[in-house]
Amino acid sequence: MPSDPGLTGALLPLHTEIEPDRVFALREAASRAAERFASLRQSASGGVWDAIVLTAANASQAAAYRSELDLRRQLDLLPADCDLIVLPDPPPPRVGSGGATLLALEALARSWIGRGDAERLTDLFARHRALVIHSGGDSQRAPFYGAIGKIFTPLPVALPESPLSAIFDWLYLLVSGIPALPGEIIVVSGDVVLIFDPSRLGERRADVRGVGVAAPIETATRHGVFATGPEGRLRRFLHKQDAHVLVSAGVVDPTGCAPIDSGIVVFGLPAIGRLLRLAGLEMASGAAQRTGAGILDAASPGSTPFDLYDDWMPALGDEQTRADYDAGRGLSTDRARVRSAVWEATRGLSAEAVVPETAAFVHLGTHREYHDSIARPSVLRTVFPLASVRESKVQTTANHNGAIIASSSLGDDVELGAGAVVDHCRVAGRLLAGPDTVLSGLDLPAGLSLRVPPASVCYQTRVRDGGSRTVTVLLGLDDNPKADYGDPKATFQGLLWADWLTARGLAPGDVWPADTPRTLWEAVLFVDSESDPDLTVLEWLANADPAPEPRRRWLRARRYSLRECLLRADVTAILDWRAALREEIAVGRVLDDISMRGDDEFRDLFATLPPVSRRRVFARLSDAVDRQEDLLGRARLLALLARLGSPDQVARHAGGPDQRELEDRAIAAVRESIVSAPVERRQRPAGVEPGSGVAVRMPVRIDLGGGWTDTPPFSLERGGAVVNAALAFGGRLPIEAAVEALVEPRLLIRDDDLGYETEIRDPAELRDLGNVFDPFLLQKASLVLTGILAPSDEPIDRQLARLGGGLRLRTSSRLPRGSGLGTSSIVGAALLRALDEITGQPVDDSGLSQQTLALEQLMTTGGGWQDQMGAIAPGLKLVTTEPGIRQSPRVHPVAWTPEQVAEFEARLIVGYTGHHRVARNILREVVLAYLGRDAVAMQALYQLRALAQQIYHVANRFDLELLGTLVNQAWLLNKSLDPNTSYPALEGLFRAFAPHVHGVKLVGAGGGGFFFAIGKSPESRGVVAELLARDREFARGYLVEATLSGGGRLEAR
Repeated sequence: MPSDPGLTGALLPLHTEIEPDRVFALREAASRAAERFASLRQSASGGVWDAIVLTAANASQAAAYRSELDLRRQLDLLPADCDLIVLPDPPPPRVGSGGATLLALEALARSWIGRGDAERLTDLFARHRALVIHSGGDSQRAPFYGAIGKIFTPLPVALPESPLSAIFDWLYLLVSGIPALPGEIIVVSGDVVLIFDPSRLGERRADVRGVGVAAPIETATRHGVFATGPEGRLRRFLHKQDAHVLVSAGVVDPTGCAPIDSGIVVFGLPAIGRLLRLAGLEMASGAAQRTGAGILDAASPGSTPFDLYDDWMPALGDEQTRADYDAGRGLSTDRARVRSAVWEATRGLSAEAVVPETAAFVHLGTHREYHDSIARPSVLRTVFPLASVRESKVQTTANHNGAIIASSSLGDDVELGAGAVVDHCRVAGRLLAGPDTVLSGLDLPAGLSLRVPPASVCYQTRVRDGGSRTVTVLLGLDDNPKADYGDPKATFQGLLWADWLTARGLAPGDVWPADTPRTLWEAVLFVDSESDPDLTVLEWLANADPAPEPRRRWLRARRYSLRECLLRADVTAILDWRAALREEIAVGRVLDDISMRGDDEFRDLFATLPPVSRRRVFARLSDAVDRQEDLLGRARLLALLARLGSPDQVARHAGGPDQRELEDRAIAAVRESIVSAPVERRQRPAGVEPGSGVAVRMPVRIDLGGGWTDTPPFSLERGGAVVNAALAFGGRLPIEAAVEALVEPRLLIRDDDLGYETEIRDPAELRDLGNVFDPFLLQKASLVLTGILAPSDEPIDRQLARLGGGLRLRTSSRLPRGSGLGTSSIVGAALLRALDEITGQPVDDSGLSQQTLALEQLMTTGGGWQDQMGAIAPGLKLVTTEPGIRQSPRVHPVAWTPEQVAEFEARLIVGYTGHHRVARNILREVVLAYLGRDAVAMQALYQLRALAQQIYHVANRFDLELLGTLVNQAWLLNKSLDPNTSYPALEGLFRAFAPHVHGVKLVGAGGGGFFFAIGKSPESRGVVAELLARDREFARGYLVEATLSGGGRLEAR
């Protein structure tokens, strides 16, 4: 099959700088693979696979694989109706990749039997599609993850379409995108990361398809190589051939690269039938039975050793001959029998190879390959976003020198060398790790110290041996556990065996029992924590301490080899410890971030936790709520608990609260933090003089940008910045509050807007200040906040008698309800000022703003300070505050000449949409989004605060066109905070305005009410008025005459 057009693919060195064009091409390929996977997952009701088979080294590793697959199913990363099959390798001898493939076919057949009629096994496979990932073997070259399996080794990169980032997760995504035909089995090697666009491969056109990657000839000599003809038809498969053979076969291109086998082989139904026959599997009595006539032994669970890439693939190809197939082979009788059977089984099968030109191949088979692929510039780090510290809790005083850290908790006495890789470690003691070290699974308690030499691998594993024991392993990064003692390249901890033994006064017999292969894999070197509780023996192993005691302890101790660590691995203990560590990290991260007022959203952290761990974390965090003395910290913790899962996942332990209750408690904590903050005066006022009176008139405000940053708790923790303007309508100040002192101790309240009047006699009416449907809520709350009345059992008339007389309160706004002009806050500010004045204890503008802020929280309506400050301070201005519970606004007036003011007022268009809105629900959602550190909300809030500063500077330059552009930007940011800020009809209206105005937005929280625009000319007002009048959706809308106001007025009577 022809290769796709693009850049030449290649097997790159593990750490190398990649050309920019190639970087772009590989990233594009990975992006397209992710897009295809997402599309397939949405369109396929049951997913793209009917079954996924993983082969494992042994039963304990198989248990780890099942746990990992179960996690992915719980996180909805694997379809619920896909069979997940894990096959441990049978007892020795090793069956090889071919034998493991036959065992996988057997397991699939037995899984599918009974799901519909089938006379032959091939009938079962014709209706299904399966993925087989070979991930067994001992991982001798990378034993640090052997117990769990290399395929689930975490990678420090952010993979698309998955919160998890193991080799499995990318292979599953990638291979799922290969164009599919019914009745296919795809076999993949589990220790490579491949990068290409699977959609470019096209559909399979032969019985067997291999996928290749171009690689330098020196690499190709160590792999299988595809020799292809027209349209990718396979001529020969050359397995581990010398360079001159590859050149003679015409497979080396002008750049010196050849197409090597990537480990992906696709089998069509004819090939599957041949493999079943080769295995000796048949349908008998409604079951898949071994006949004994094939490679699978009818009397044992295993298979005669058979390699997919050394035996099966070389037998294919139009030009392959039996003589070439058998050439140079000195085989045992069993091996010769297997290869002969394979040759016969492959006769008549067609084969092809496809080599995507934009591709990369990262092998992770050794410690060095793993380290360099993630700790050095590499293909992996270039194509995928690097997460150098992922799902970890690292003290700020720890010196990690840019190390790669994943799922670890590191204390403050940690020093890591450059190029260190840390995975699943809990370090409370002292850790000194040199450069280029790999640390995994370490549990170092306080009081212990560990030094890890440079270029080393240090990990802890749990083994079953009369209970679960912890064994610490220390290796050199380049040690080859397979190398024999006599091999001049055989090393331990980077030293030749003879040198290492001599330095410690040991003989080979101390390390290898009799009749044991003298390899690092079999060397009994490592002791458990009971034998080495203070790690002095490990220190001796690493650094040849001359003191005799560590040597004596090592000789007496029960010691384990790498092979024994794998065979005895206590996978349950390992997984339980890792789960507990991740839960501990999650809890610690949340509480630390809250104490530091951080911005972490934690969604990625919690997305990797299975439901059982998530519930335990939520339970621990719920228990920590009442211990949070800081009210804003408590509010944030409650909001996080509500946002980090659905109601059944959120802290619902032992009848715990649901999501709505947690949100209500979070809002209440914010309110309490403001109401309990000190104000200028909270004590009971001295008294009033009957017959006196005060009236306060105030303008309304429009906000040009920065709104929401004034709203607690953002303003309390980050400080706010808003540009707004005080406006008079028709030359009048629309807001009025009047207070009159009466002789009789009576409390009379009138709201001119509602036409309601009442007398308050019962003090119980002062206790329910959270009833937003009470038409006199604002007046009652103002009296309580100023200390004039107390929500006690004392009758109202007695309280007023002590004051010196009664009060008559009257408020008026002359504006539609839900205008968005800050009316309720400004009425509250006007009333508070009037009450302060009539009782003889006035406050300054900053104090009045703080009082109004507390008033709105007391009423549970919430809100910030920009409404009242927009009216209190005159004209157009920037208002800013610093972080702190007590918000002290600073006013920065825009310095315009009278002519500029006149020009602005001529261009200013203010109108009513005819649709009233209530900011409370929008406000609630924005506050909860901030408390939960929603990423979109945080970005919008920070941008709005910065935008206010820009608007202020542009306004001072009197650039109305740019000012309008920034107003539009503020409107976009407001809409990103909450989708209810706008609605389709309004967007249509604003689009109609656009050719005639520089900028337009709703005022306040949005959702309806008033809008304002900056016209391109004074004539724009008339055009906007006509457009508004013609739109039926806004039949009740109108424009008002608006001018900048010099501020409020106070009149004494």
